[in-house]
Amino acid sequence: MRVALGVVPAVIILGAAQGALAQKLTIGEVRPDLLVVGTVAIGLLLGPTAGALAGLLAGLVHASVAGMGFGSFLVSRALLGYLAGAAKPRVFYDNPIVPFVGGAAGTLVAEAIFTLVNPPARLAAWLAPLPLIALYNGLLAFPVTWVLRRMLVTRERPRRLLVDSR
Repeated sequence: MRVALGVVPAVIILGAAQGALAQKLTIGEVRPDLLVVGTVAIGLLLGPTAGALAGLLAGLVHASVAGMGFGSFLVSRALLGYLAGAAKPRVFYDNPIVPFVGGAAGTLVAEAIFTLVNPPARLAAWLAPLPLIALYNGLLAFPVTWVLRRMLVTRERPRRLLVDSR
């Protein structure tokens, strides 16, 4: 329950940022996908269950905005979040290369799953900007992961002894 209380507002904020900032961050035809980047970051930070929940919510937000491919967005993003979370015990996410690789590879994985479930009519035109989008998402993964780490990861504080140790 505590994880959901952190993930839900994080995805809502990412969705708002996607709507408000993605257009302003567009370079040429390359527009970042902050929901995919956030899903990967949440999975890496909190594990597979939180990653899948974040992906499911991100897919819901993305499908609502796009107005198409509802099931495709839900499945691809939830699976992406789960896979990113499953990688959590195997990676040292404090390493700065991990968010970059996660954001870039996560973009490719999410779009590959989306394409398998809902193939676009013009596949070549759809695939052409994908490597640049993946690279851009990888670069944006640094600040997104940093912010989400501050929002979602609680630090263990030393506990005071309640009993006098004399």
